[in-house]
Amino acid sequence: MNSPAWRLNVENPDGELALLRAPAAVAIGAFVLGLTIGELGKAFAGERFASTEYWIAILVCAPFLLSSRWFGDGRRGLVLRGWLLVASTAATLRIIYFCVMAYSRRPLGIWIVIVLFDTTVVGAVWLASYALLRRGRAAL
Repeated sequence: MNSPAWRLNVENPDGELALLRAPAAVAIGAFVLGLTIGELGKAFAGERFASTEYWIAILVCAPFLLSSRWFGDGRRGLVLRGWLLVASTAATLRIIYFCVMAYSRRPLGIWIVIVLFDTTVVGAVWLASYALLRRGRAAL
């Protein structure tokens, strides 16, 4: 019996890549959505929309939302894989910074939840990075 077209086949390298990238895409997509809603809220309050920090965050998040096909062979793929590594490192450092800063400002129970969620996001980001870099190395 044939599988429906919407089912992922993890035996297929493209299906495996999609499965490994999905958690990061969901986490980063939710972060970008929340960030954009926050920026819109600031704009309604009379502040300037799309501050520099907003665009830097979008720049860091962008490689996780691009299609896997863009990370293929050639110069563009090499640049995008480098951008992905830099973005993964920047996201990790940001999360570490905010977890350390939250330690003294939050009750211990809430801080532990923040650290657990943020660690999950960092894990998803690095899983996506690993999947794309492994695929890029296999294509060489």
